[in-house]
Amino acid sequence: MKVQGPDGRRWVVHRQWAPRLKGRGLRARLRRRRDSDDGAWWDPVVDFVPLDIGDGLPRVVLAVVLAVALTLLLAAFVVFVVVPLLLVLLDVVVVIALLVGGVVARVLFRRPWTVEAVTEDGGTELHFQAVGLKASRRLRDDVTRRLAQGQDPGDVARV
Repeated sequence: MKVQGPDGRRWVVHRQWAPRLKGRGLRARLRRRRDSDDGAWWDPVVDFVPLDIGDGLPRVVLAVVLAVALTLLLAAFVVFVVVPLLLVLLDVVVVIALLVGGVVARVLFRRPWTVEAVTEDGGTELHFQAVGLKASRRLRDDVTRRLAQGQDPGDVARV
């Protein structure tokens, strides 16, 4: 939820599923990897040397060469297409299992939700905790209302 206080500061108030990894999250890791990559690793460096096949080459040798080439193409298809698709499917199954497990764990172990209020410029951060999804929604709404009215939401228990 976005809200603007009477002092003109804009706030973003939301629930966090997991604590933030400041500078170590997925977005930062991907950005760091992208910035350090010069792109030279994928440049094609294969030299194709033309082969002079004479008229005296038996058909059996040509058939064997063709069979080996088709086998290599099939192996490359399996390695570069089929296996990655199976790994993506496995990743999706693992993510769904982790999501279901996380929801079950949050409900069974009553892990508190963190409600975070951050100014849009990132200068001020406020953190609050509430146990239960409904309680965290009420806390988020209360913090949003207090910030919009210019009140200090500090009387709510902070992290």
